[in-house]
Amino acid sequence: MKKILMIFALVLILIVPFQADQRYAKEFIAADIDVADDTTVTDGDGDLTSVVVPIGNKDPTGLIEVWFTPAAPAAVNVDFEFAISSDNGVTFSTGTGSDAFIRIQVKSNVNAITSIVRASTKCELHGATHIKLYRVVVGSGAGNCTDINAKVSL
Repeated sequence: MKKILMIFALVLILIVPFQADQRYAKEFIAADIDVADDTTVTDGDGDLTSVVVPIGNKDPTGLIEVWFTPAAPAAVNVDFEFAISSDNGVTFSTGTGSDAFIRIQVKSNVNAITSIVRASTKCELHGATHIKLYRVVVGSGAGNCTDINAKVSL
């Protein structure tokens, strides 16, 4: 009987994955959004409602990916600005422009694969407990941008 229990325990240990070693990715916007040329949308203003992604005790190094489809590709920036929290999502850093904690600037005419512009950046999230997409800024001349979204991989 002891041998059967030992074999069962060993099989259980080998079959059950360890949660601590698993990584995950989470999109910030449940459904892709569209933003008109020369427009800024901010989290909570109706057009943009960002998911607050908990970082928890994950590795503080993450990868943020952004993508969109420009109507008129041009050498104009589309900015994605992210806010972080270090107090379990109670308050967020909401710096904008060059003061944003994490800012990804993408020209609307680069890195296009089947008309979708994609970019990613590695970011250090030491001390952060949560992250969210705070603003999307479509520069003048980029044209209307559709299918905008972003995700973080931790």
